[in-house]
Amino acid sequence: QCLASQHGVRRGDRILACNGMPLDKRSWNDVLMFLRVRPLLICFGKDAWCGTEKSTSSKFSERVLHTFSRMGTISRFSDESIYDILSAESTLAKLALLLGGFAVIRRPWLQTLYLLMFVGTFCSCFLSCLFNLFVKTPPYLSLSSELLLVYFHIIGLHTWIRWRLFIKDPCLLALVRLIRDPIEGASNWKVIRQRVKNVGKIFLVLQAIGVAWGFMVFPNPALTHWRDSSSDEKGRAEYLFSLVHAIQMFASIPSHVPTLIASYG
Repeated sequence: QCLASQHGVRRGDRILACNGMPLDKRSWNDVLMFLRVRPLLICFGKDAWCGTEKSTSSKFSERVLHTFSRMGTISRFSDESIYDILSAESTLAKLALLLGGFAVIRRPWLQTLYLLMFVGTFCSCFLSCLFNLFVKTPPYLSLSSELLLVYFHIIGLHTWIRWRLFIKDPCLLALVRLIRDPIEGASNWKVIRQRVKNVGKIFLVLQAIGVAWGFMVFPNPALTHWRDSSSDEKGRAEYLFSLVHAIQMFASIPSHVPTLIASYG
């Protein structure tokens, strides 16, 4: 039975419970083991985040829409999310998560635009790379490498959706609040705070390097292919697509790379 199906938290005796199981020191190992496998359960509305509300639809498209609705509805967040907790400990971690698509914004319209930006860039880049399987303009090298590039978008979007749903997991929040308790977990939280700061620095460095490397490897060859063509060739569909593809990649990479680094990190 999912631990978060009927979660509850009590603080009177400093013991937080999730689905009737107290998260004291004796049960930490069990909870941590559960949290390691928990993301494997998060997939397009099928017990989407182990909450009380589940998608009962058997249609894949409806389950996808159900999952996205859970990501975007700000009222489903508690007063505090994992993003808020980590952001309070490190400004660099907050910036890395913001760039990676994990920010929790209290204005619903702004949160919706924020999520649509990440979903839109993944989908548009996926379609343009899929179309390039037939046009074969740079950075096309071979069929296998282009298929791998197309598949990368599926993996990237799915990974982001999984961990985006996970940041509002009630059991994870209960565990973090217990560790952060000044009496129960003061020493552990001091170590975690330092690690959050260090990881925030590493994330930002990797995100900056990844974006710069992505610019050189993907859109730059496409732009060069269009720029080096003759004036007569520039109007042809192949070269126009190469230009549009380059612009599209320049716009997408600053969200793609930070999202993958933040998700896997």
